[in-house]
Amino acid sequence: MRIGNRRCCCFVMFLLSATFASGQELKLQEVVDRFVASREAIRSYAVVVRSKVKQDLKPRLSTTGEEFLPVSELKGYEFEVLVDRERKSAILFAKVDRRGLNGNTKVTGPTSAIYVVTPDYEITASDGFGTIRAPTSSIDEMEYDFQSIPCFDPLTLGFAFDADISRGSPLKTIREHYQRWPELGPLKRLKSGLLRWGKEPQPIDYDPDRDYVPVRLRHTAGYPKLYAVDIKYQEINEHWLPKSATMSKPGQNESLEFKWTEVDENLAYLFGVESIRGRYDLQLIDRR
Repeated sequence: MRIGNRRCCCFVMFLLSATFASGQELKLQEVVDRFVASREAIRSYAVVVRSKVKQDLKPRLSTTGEEFLPVSELKGYEFEVLVDRERKSAILFAKVDRRGLNGNTKVTGPTSAIYVVTPDYEITASDGFGTIRAPTSSIDEMEYDFQSIPCFDPLTLGFAFDADISRGSPLKTIREHYQRWPELGPLKRLKSGLLRWGKEPQPIDYDPDRDYVPVRLRHTAGYPKLYAVDIKYQEINEHWLPKSATMSKPGQNESLEFKWTEVDENLAYLFGVESIRGRYDLQLIDRR
């Protein structure tokens, strides 16, 4: 059930917290549902996410024993997400800083991309050139996937594993994945007050006092070493949202900063075609 009224959501979360404090033990899927409900209560938001990336650029061996040097380096990326759930509209804009290495002066792939979904039209463009089309999907089906340009749903950070981040899986899809996990018993309450699913070295820690947001994630996620996420939060309009985070996996470490410019505000003025064209300096062909 989607809770559209923040006061209603706060009251529900209060009752859930009180129930837990009275002695009821919560299982993972129950905590996931509470976290997702708090995220779905956010009616609209605009955020800019900036990432600084440090990669391991060691040579790699082929089956012949030859060493191959990396030809490019990801220095960082930035993306902007604007979502208005009441108007069923969203804008994703991302750009990447990728540089050639070891004599490679040409880096393939786009350096920026944008995807806009509204009930009236869609826009897709890369490096400033694209098209306007009749709508073919909704924001509930939208994936945050620009292939070579990193971008993800910022509301899923700490909740999503690396493959979900890479595919740009939306909150709803990740929740469905969690619902298929086997039950492993109730979460453990730590001395800090956090709730822990699993145990070291692969725990997920949730904060029941801040809408059950995930604050620490450790998982192999298919890697020989851990995929790790640590998040610091800030409260904006009664929502707990990421302020900064670190994210690491074998061969790559990231530091992320979040700038939330609008939360639960009227974003209608941002979704006009001419406004989008001018704000992102786009040349668009209208094929509606």
